[in-house]
Amino acid sequence: RIRRRETQRVLDSVKSELNDNLQRYGPRHPLVGLSHNSLGLVHMYTENYEDAILEFEKSITVNNKALGLKHPDVYATLMFKGLAQLALERYDEAIVSMLRVRRCRENVLGNKHKEVGQILNNLACVQYELGHFKKAETLFQEALDMQREIFTTE
Repeated sequence: RIRRRETQRVLDSVKSELNDNLQRYGPRHPLVGLSHNSLGLVHMYTENYEDAILEFEKSITVNNKALGLKHPDVYATLMFKGLAQLALERYDEAIVSMLRVRRCRENVLGNKHKEVGQILNNLACVQYELGHFKKAETLFQEALDMQREIFTTE
């Protein structure tokens, strides 16, 4: 976690990186998307979740255009957005973000991949927070079964 006294220095550094990348490469370059993602992570670590979500959305928009919808950077950022939504107790929005990640990662990686198992765990946590214990249990079990299968065959 970033210490409070270091927060402004870190934010200034990441904003400077973003501005440099914007000037050097223009608004649709993957490094601009990465800078928005980095800024979102700083906001998330400082528990400024609203600003984190805004930066993650900018990163998703830039990288979706620059790298394409199936690129892992797009979905990593979308998962961060879902986690920030979870922290704000925006459970329905978090589910939408995480389900989108799940569908796309399954399309790219298949439905028996450890990353998909991690996504299932995140979804189970959201369902648990909503009090949907049966759905949470089902998702946790699905993730556990998948991870057991993956790690026993590796």
